[in-house]
Amino acid sequence: MLRVFGEPVSKKRTEQSLNSPDSTNLNTQTVQSCTALEHQLELEKLKNEHLRQQVSDQKQLIENYQQQIGQLNKTLEKANASIHDFAQVRLLEFKQFEPSVEPQPEKDGTVKSITEKKKRWWDF
Repeated sequence: MLRVFGEPVSKKRTEQSLNSPDSTNLNTQTVQSCTALEHQLELEKLKNEHLRQQVSDQKQLIENYQQQIGQLNKTLEKANASIHDFAQVRLLEFKQFEPSVEPQPEKDGTVKSITEKKKRWWDF
């Protein structure tokens, strides 16, 4: 008759199992475990966000370094071009002065060319 007029037996058993000392202890442990997992999850989320920020910062640094390298390469190219131009100018100046070197008269009044002096050097 209890089943007909009262609560179903299964509900009474559930209430009894929830109110028992063993199940209360298990529920408390489960709640603590869930809370600990939630805290751990939040910590992991914070760590991930921190790492994302670090990666973003490092990417920005890399982009800045690449821009600086590009600017340095341009400056280096300009410097090399200037050095090349300077060397070409000096070479032309040297070539202009080379043929204009005239043989100097020696003490005895005779003029000898540079080629004769070179030949004389090889005569040893």
